Amino acid sequence: MAMTLRVLICLLTLLLAPAATGRRLRGPDARVSTGAPDEPVGPALPSALRSANQVPVADTRGSTGARAAAPGVLLRTLEGHTGWVLSVTWSPDGRLIASTGADGTLRLWRANGTLLKTVAVHPGWDLSWIVGVAWSPDSWKILSMSDDGSVRLWGADGALLKTLEGKPSLLEVPYMGPTRAWASHWSPNGRLILTPANRTLLLWDSSGNLLTTLEGHTDWVVSASWSPDGRLIVSTGADGTLRLWSANGTLLRTVAVHTGPVLGAAWSRDGGKIVSMSDDG
Repeated sequence: MAMTLRVLICLLTLLLAPAATGRRLRGPDARVSTGAPDEPVGPALPSALRSANQVPVADTRGSTGARAAAPGVLLRTLEGHTGWVLSVTWSPDGRLIASTGADGTLRLWRANGTLLKTVAVHPGWDLSWIVGVAWSPDSWKILSMSDDGSVRLWGADGALLKTLEGKPSLLEVPYMGPTRAWASHWSPNGRLILTPANRTLLLWDSSGNLLTTLEGHTDWVVSASWSPDGRLIVSTGADGTLRLWSANGTLLRTVAVHTGPVLGAAWSRDGGKIVSMSDDG
């Protein structure tokens, strides 16, 4: 009797194992299930799929069992861009994806990878690269940044709301990475927009109206970011300084400790500290 029970337990374990893990894979054309009934299902990972004009979407959730899960299961490849994909980001509510590229377009996708809309931001022969995109915290608006020095404000439906215009050219900044130069930032509450512009910072309301210009850096502004509570701004520059500003644009303090351009700064989660990095090592 004991032997019979052990055999039955082993058989039940083998039968239930695929359902417990939620991942079954048989053959090159097998489907992959994550175990959730309403989630999109995609094909197994092909051997060669990476391309400069594709956006892969992968499931990074691993099994909590004893065996380590694969680092990611490919769900779908978002195809449509005709040039390099330069930026991609989820909306804060997780319902949409925005991607931009060297083809001069902004593309909006559903979370399952369905293309909703293509916006030709800079049509014509002289295409400008759309190098960055930023969602408002409420997921209702999008900022796109182009290497022609422009910033545009869009609705989540892809409708152009406004082109942010200021002097000097908004993005007249030497390229130092897509998250530093060529980056505009929403305040945590979504009421303000911060944009580096040459040796200054421009502060806008959420409708794209210029409120004030933050002046103080004596060389290019390389990065800027809001404190987690939205009360302060830190900017870094090629002049070797960090500068702290109030949310209304008042300069509070200049910190000169680096011997080279300050390439970026990041706030601690509680907003009490800042870490900075420089090409001085």
